Parts: sequence; C-alpha cells; structure tokens
Amino acid sequence: MARKKIFKQPYLGVETSDEEMHCLLGLKGELSAVFQLTNSVQQYSANEDQYQDFHSAFLNIIKILGEGFTIQKLDVLSKAKFAPQNASTFLQTKYNDHFKGREYNKINTYLVLTKTLRNNAKHFAEDFRSYKLSVQKAMQALDTSGFKPKLLREQELNMLYLRFITMNFSEKNIVMDNFHATKNHVEIGEKTLRSISLIDIDRIELPNTIAAYKSNNTDDFPMDTMHFLHQVPNFITLVYNQVIEIPKQTQTIQKLQAKQNKHKGIPDPENDHAVEDIQEMFEGIARSNQLLVRAHFNILVCCESDLLTKTTNSIENALFSQGIIPSKNAYNQLELFRSAIPGNSVELKEYDLFLTTADAAVCFFFKETLPID
Repeated sequence: MARKKIFKQPYLGVETSDEEMHCLLGLKGELSAVFQLTNSVQQYSANEDQYQDFHSAFLNIIKILGEGFTIQKLDVLSKAKFAPQNASTFLQTKYNDHFKGREYNKINTYLVLTKTLRNNAKHFAEDFRSYKLSVQKAMQALDTSGFKPKLLREQELNMLYLRFITMNFSEKNIVMDNFHATKNHVEIGEKTLRSISLIDIDRIELPNTIAAYKSNNTDDFPMDTMHFLHQVPNFITLVYNQVIEIPKQTQTIQKLQAKQNKHKGIPDPENDHAVEDIQEMFEGIARSNQLLVRAHFNILVCCESDLLTKTTNSIENALFSQGIIPSKNAYNQLELFRSAIPGNSVELKEYDLFLTTADAAVCFFFKETLPID
C-alpha cells in the first residue's frame, strides 16, 4: 500500500503586524505581498501603444524593486455564468434573458512580490521597512500605469490559497480533496492537472526574436504574445504562471564571463555560437542598461481526466506555431504545481529557470483583460 503524505502548506502564516500591508510569510523567511490587478490591455483593442506601455511599466517595476526580489504574475482563467442585473425596460429584460446563464471565460490576475529577508530576528524590522517601501513604490507605479492594484488582506490571502490548491475559481463553496501525483499530471479529486513548462533548460527552443505583442499574419492586427490562452478548449481552470527573479548583477555577469572564457578555450561551432550569444547579451546590457534575470514560465491546465490530452495538445500546438517547443522533461509535476502557488516560487529549482534579459522575459507576460460588458 502506497505511503500517504501530507500536502505541506508552504507558509508559516500571514504577517499582519503592519496594519497597512499583510504579507505571506514563507518557510524560508521570505515575505510576499499579493496584489490583484487588471491587465491594462483590453482584448481586441488593436492598440499597439497599450502593449508597449504594459511592457515598459513592468520593466520599470523590475528596476524599482531591484536585486533580491522575485516577481510572480499569475493569470487565472476560469468559467463563469452570465447573471444579469435587473432591467427597467422590456427590451433590456429580453436581452438579459437571452444571455442569462451563458458560460464565459473570466480572468483574475495576481502579482506577487517576494523577497527573502536576512535570517536574523534583530534585523527583521529594518528589512521589513525596506521591503514595504519597495512594494509601495511598485504599487504606485502600477496604479499610475492603469493596473488598478489592490493589496490583498489576510482573509483574501487565505481564500486565494484555498482556491489555488483546489483549482476552484468558479464556485462559491470550496471542497478540499486529496492529491495524487504522477510524472505526467496531478489528480485533485476528480479533476486532473498538468503543468506545461514553456522552456526546457537543456535545449532552449524559442523564436529568434520576441516582441511585446505579435501581429496577425493576415491583417497585422496586434494581439497578445500568449493570445491563444483565450481559445484553449475544455478547461475548468487555467493558470499562466510567470516568474522573474532578479539576481545580483555583478556576480551573474562574472559567471557569464567565466562561461564565455570556457567556451573560447575549446573552439568548435557550438562553442563559437555560445560565445557569440553571450557577447551579444553583454552588448545589449551595456547599450540599453538592461538587467539580467532568471525566468520561468509554465501553464497549469485543470480539466476532466478524459479531456486532458486534447486540451494540452491544443496548448502545445499553439506554442509550436509561435516557435516555442515546451519541455518534454517536466516529470516534476507536483513540484511545478507547488511552485506556482502564490508566494511559493522559491521552490523552483535551478533546472526550472533560464537566464535572459528583463526586456525579453517581460515579452512573455500575458497582457490582456476581457471586455467587461
């Protein structure tokens, strides 16, 4: 008989000593402030400037936060049914009746700002003040850029955690259930969840160029880089997890230089190509004053077991069409699910992260929201 294990909560609790800002307190001493956002680009807006403004806003936030911070953006797509408000006219009543109960996709967006504090109780107050100041600056930048940030409080943080581990963002009542992890998926009660990692760290297969948005091939209509998420079939809940870690820049550049020198020492076509790539990155950093970051992107799709293969095939085909070949080595399904829990990106392993520039990483952020009415 298989040995049963307890699904360990990734937090010590919620830090509520500061009345203005409640934070998740992680097992390794990390603090995580969680915002609910509204993506600033409306689907079908056809406004290229809005995509560029989103891109610039997040680059600015990365620079505001600086070394030691981790930015986790979660876009949660779930199902809802249209519930009309009371109408005062006959025509409006009939219009509402026509759409009443119709199912549609809804998007909830969360931004988590995480930083690990020094492992010393006497420095906690000082570190917390510095952390709070950085978060407040980021919040102001988000508000100025039209993201309508709302800082979640203790009760909302607890509810978000429960909804995430049950993959239930549609129903009012939440029912906890058992987990069963395999190398291909995680079963949560009668639902099945699979994590699709966009990057295989051993063979990074991405398009040669990436931009803040892409254009429709037929009419140059601007759309989100990850626009296909709107059309994924049969899902119950879909989460696009976007993580950017900001490492110490000097140490990271020194490691890259050492790696470049190793490649130079053994001349062959592959090593020559690696040397050119690293040199090109150095030139981009110097020219545009960019930051180096470590990034991770994965899509968690939860649906009924018999529909999982069809749904994941749809996502992988959409990624293929954009020149992105997702990882075939994502056998750590439970690890990937746990690391996507808000504020728990610290559980990501070295083999889940790849080094790139902040400018390139933000291109993979999901930027769209849905029309409200």
